[in-house]
Amino acid sequence: MNPIMEDIISVLKEMKVPVVENVFQHVPQKPYVTWSNIQSVADGADCIALYWRKTYAVYFHYPQQRNEKQARPIEKPVEDILRGLGTFKRVLDVSYDLKEIVIAYVFEVNENFDDDETEE
Repeated sequence: MNPIMEDIISVLKEMKVPVVENVFQHVPQKPYVTWSNIQSVADGADCIALYWRKTYAVYFHYPQQRNEKQARPIEKPVEDILRGLGTFKRVLDVSYDLKEIVIAYVFEVNENFDDDETEE
């Protein structure tokens, strides 16, 4: 797993925020966090793919009304981790049924090819 994602997952678990890759089988009480590797591009030079350029998204799920006082202490440690990358995005979304607010942090990293890892 990517070291940035490991750090993010670790800090969320320390704060006792439920976190899982992709989706929960049984959705916990909000707020909770999901994350996904939303894109992998093989990249390199001289027509040889030397590494994966991966895009990750970390989704913070809140109830209908996002409470800033509750949300900032959860999001800030993740922002602090991502600041070391130089560039990342923070995107707001509201579910189609208006039952939750989602804040997504999207970032890109380069990862070496790993023979033990199968890419989708």
